[in-house]
Amino acid sequence: MRPLSHTSIIGDRDRRVTIQQSVTTRGASGATQLSYVTVDTVWAALRQPSLRGRSSSDEDLDEMQVVASSDVVWEIRFRSDIDITEKYILVYEGRTYDILSIEEFGRKELWILKTLIQSPNSAVA
Repeated sequence: MRPLSHTSIIGDRDRRVTIQQSVTTRGASGATQLSYVTVDTVWAALRQPSLRGRSSSDEDLDEMQVVASSDVVWEIRFRSDIDITEKYILVYEGRTYDILSIEEFGRKELWILKTLIQSPNSAVA
């Protein structure tokens, strides 16, 4: 996988991800419910994740035992029509990622999203 660089190649953004925002609503009983609405679906590049919980020998990735949480870095093209915050989530292939930080790379060229995979029992439908 290519390392993150200032000269990103558009073809590297080969993953379709959905960016969602939390919305609080009131149900018929008056109780509040947290749900998510889609802000946008964009092309992203998945950058080398930094894995937590590596095996004691740090063998090849295939032999590593990885805990449910890992940090994953995504790269998307800067968009002036949306304003992503750490309150949003990112969804890719049914997995939900909490956005930990957003960095602008270049001058309004790219956003680098550092995310954390949610545990399977807290995934968004």
